Amino acid sequence: MASHVRAVPTPSSEGSLVTREAASSVEDFFDAERARLFGALSVMTGNRHEVEEIMQDAFLRIWERWERVSAMDGPWGSSTAPR
Repeated sequence: MASHVRAVPTPSSEGSLVTREAASSVEDFFDAERARLFGALSVMTGNRHEVEEIMQDAFLRIWERWERVSAMDGPWGSSTAPR
C-alpha cells in the first residue's frame, strides 16, 4: 500500500483552522470511536500497520472537516447508533 503523507495544517494567528473547543470535540470523538474502528479495520485487513495508516488518514480527514462532521446527526456512521 502506497503511503501518502500530508503535512498537518497549522493554525495561523490570523485565523485558526480549528478552535480549542472544536479540537477538544474532535479529540472526544477520536477517543470514543478509535477502538471500534480499529477492531473493524483489523478484521477487514488483518494487518495492524495498514489499519494504523487507514485510521490516520480517516481521522485527519475528519479533523479537516470537523465543522461539517460535528453537525451530522450521526457522525459515527449511522443516525441510529446508540449513544
